[in-house]
Amino acid sequence: MAEPVLRKGSTDPAVRDLQEALKALSYDPGPIDGNFGATTETAVKAFQQARGITGDGIVGNVTWINIDEADQSEPVLTIGSSGLPVRRAQKRMSLVGYDVGGVDGRYGPQTQVAVKKLQQQHSVAVDGIVGPQTWSVIDALENEGPIVS
Repeated sequence: MAEPVLRKGSTDPAVRDLQEALKALSYDPGPIDGNFGATTETAVKAFQQARGITGDGIVGNVTWINIDEADQSEPVLTIGSSGLPVRRAQKRMSLVGYDVGGVDGRYGPQTQVAVKKLQQQHSVAVDGIVGPQTWSVIDALENEGPIVS
């Protein structure tokens, strides 16, 4: 499931996710209110320019990928975790065929099922918790092709 294209004037629920991500990356999107206004647009443009991508203020696939990859922290993730690290794990897992229930930055039951499947297939303790061993598998996923279930 691809993220929506967001631009000034957007009020999609993903705008709040975008604003939280920008704030976590030290770009000030203004209030985290789900309204893509001028301050959010300025933050998006600054982020895009810093990453060397077209600074048009429109958040499409390339900008989402850059947002997901900008944060390289690897906190322990469990049910209820949220934020950029969850988005990055979900994105990498979904790109190789794990059904995480969408890339939304929220670690829910469907993401947990996908994590357990990944853990089982990669001989990591199957506990549904993304810790150091599971992160190393997730980080290696970007070099793999789609899985065969």
